[in-house]
Amino acid sequence: MRKLMFIVLLTGLLTPFSQLASGISFPDKSRLLISESQNIISLWNYNPDTNVRTEKFCTGVMLDDITFLTAAHCLQNNKYITAVKNQNSKFERGESLMIYEYVIHPRYSEATNQNDLAIGILNFKARNTANILNYSLANQKFIPQSTYIYGWGLDQNRNDSGFLNRAKLRDYSAQGKRYFPKSFNQKTMIAAGQYNSSERIFSGACYGDSGGPLIAETSKGKSVIGITSYIKGPACDVSAPTIFTRISYYKDFIQNERKRLIANFDAENTISPSLDKFSLPWDTAENLPQFGNAESRYTLAPLQTGGRTGVADIKEIMFQTFREQPGFYPYAINAYLTSPIEACIEKQKGSWQVQVSLSSAQKVDLEFKVNPSSGCFTPNVTDFNIAKIQIRPPAADFCSDPAVKPWSVDKTSSIDSFSFYLDKGCIGTAKKIWIRIFHEVDDSGDIEPGVDMWAGPFLTQMPGDVTSTPSVSKLSTFNATLDKASYRIGDVAYLTITGKDASGTVLGSGVTLGNLESDLSIEFAPHVFRVNPKFSDLSVNGQWRYELIISSVEGRFSGKVKLGALPAVTVPYAVLK
Repeated sequence: MRKLMFIVLLTGLLTPFSQLASGISFPDKSRLLISESQNIISLWNYNPDTNVRTEKFCTGVMLDDITFLTAAHCLQNNKYITAVKNQNSKFERGESLMIYEYVIHPRYSEATNQNDLAIGILNFKARNTANILNYSLANQKFIPQSTYIYGWGLDQNRNDSGFLNRAKLRDYSAQGKRYFPKSFNQKTMIAAGQYNSSERIFSGACYGDSGGPLIAETSKGKSVIGITSYIKGPACDVSAPTIFTRISYYKDFIQNERKRLIANFDAENTISPSLDKFSLPWDTAENLPQFGNAESRYTLAPLQTGGRTGVADIKEIMFQTFREQPGFYPYAINAYLTSPIEACIEKQKGSWQVQVSLSSAQKVDLEFKVNPSSGCFTPNVTDFNIAKIQIRPPAADFCSDPAVKPWSVDKTSSIDSFSFYLDKGCIGTAKKIWIRIFHEVDDSGDIEPGVDMWAGPFLTQMPGDVTSTPSVSKLSTFNATLDKASYRIGDVAYLTITGKDASGTVLGSGVTLGNLESDLSIEFAPHVFRVNPKFSDLSVNGQWRYELIISSVEGRFSGKVKLGALPAVTVPYAVLK
């Protein structure tokens, strides 16, 4: 018997490519759409130097939006792994989902194929995933005429079409010993296939289908009853059924390890925002929301914080555009740190690698680095000589090395954020971009937002680019809210002001907060605004949005927002220890 994954790795270079071939040996349905396979993932290796996926090697299944199952042999001795979801084919980018941690069954045996099961959780909750965990663990019967194998593997000719496939199977567990006299164990395994008596072949798994699910479907839901484990080898032998790890035998293992993995995640004070806050689907027509005023526009993408990232963690990326002026940079990529870093330590032991993609293909079109050097950073002073472009964009002749400005909000020697200023040639004509950043201090750091993941898309629109006619509606009433009821010192609070006209309709875009500077009074002292509100700030879909660094002692407080002659709005909040 030979493991499917190992054959994939060995035959990947030998298999001829065929656009017409199907995956799974003799499938019932090839080219499954995302809507038909929302819980199926493919597992890929990635290059740790470039953080780009390289080779698809196995299949897996999501039990809920964070938990996945696959075969133990898929992950055994396999270090650099990412999960990819929401693909109609492997030629589409799909969504790469960074794996937080996984566990291989402790009694897994390569020699006997026993306990061929692994469970893991993701760094972020996946989009568009049905929760089939409880139903899968409670309903473990093989359903005649309604039990299917799913897989991203090769077909019976060892060709990879790049499509997800499915085949309806029958239960051959009672005859399992006949086909696999030494290895089959009916208590821990399922034998399943679809036998065609005329052709004398079984439909079932082929290389790369390892780790994929055997799913029983009823009118009440879908239940994962098996995980693809092994076949009769060595060349996708179709003279025998496929062997699956029987999930009912491992219910306790799955439940206990899932709880333990999530407890580890929570114990590390890991905070993961929704994917929709920082990384929209690669093929979306939408963008992350843009805010700003007549001088500057910005988009903020919150990232995962805590966990295993240490002192170099980045909690937010901001892409900022400025009104074009001679001698000024029109773009900035800002990175905000979870914890401030002493200026000399950051200069001597810190490094940055910033990558920008100018299209939904999400390949690296622009990359620049800041390497460790001697001396110390000077907070709030721009340095023009330390960032060096490694990969130049299409407009290479018009893209200069970025300027770097470290920031200290409290005016100390500790750095809490960085700005990387780019000239127009670095972005070119791209209407939207994607960004990822690797920050490391003394060998501690990680890629944000994750392996083969990108934050975005960010609009590149500058204030002067607005062509629509600003709304002429007058601000008659407004409301002001914070995003949370309580914060800790050092947190970022988001203040949103929503305006309505005399009829109670939310204002459109392009309305100023006031007519004069004296119209505006926003008091949240001693907290610090990242961008100070101005009367000329323009609304975006009826809203103005600001960020405050919480810097007071603990206690209960109230902010105050006053616009012109309109009644003031009080905003209560608490600062926790």
